Amino acid sequence: MQDIPSRDEIRQQNELLQLALPETGLHALLRLMRIGNDLQAAVALHMQEHGISMARFAVLAQLLRSGDHQLTPSVLAERVGVTRATVTGLIDGLESSGWIRRQVHPSDRRSVIVELTEEGIAFLRTLLPEHAEHITGMVRDIPDEDLLHLEHTLTLLERNLEVADRG
Repeated sequence: MQDIPSRDEIRQQNELLQLALPETGLHALLRLMRIGNDLQAAVALHMQEHGISMARFAVLAQLLRSGDHQLTPSVLAERVGVTRATVTGLIDGLESSGWIRRQVHPSDRRSVIVELTEEGIAFLRTLLPEHAEHITGMVRDIPDEDLLHLEHTLTLLERNLEVADRG
């Protein structure tokens, strides 16, 4: 959603429809959703320029974050936030690129472990510094104090979402 109503438009809609929508909160959340979409699109485009999708990058990042660079497909699916079938396709593509490999699970021969290869680590070693520079460039002119306040506000929003999910 690119075109969101201004606070004045929300106020006018409240009057016209005889509603009591929370103008500031609604406008702030609509902006957050729009900016979140814009951020994701910018990062996805940057990844695409490096020959990798966001979903494939997410799999590599999860493997890198794990202590031994190995995870099961089901854990990867859960951490990346995709279905098991989707993660299988992602693994297939990453394996054909040489960035990961499947191995028989050491304690369950019916299962597999996905492991980051040396080629995958080398790819990430090349990509991550530029990626970090790209994404931190999006906040370069924002003072640390404001970023810390944003992080605090996002923490409060996450808590509200958790409560809403339970209720």
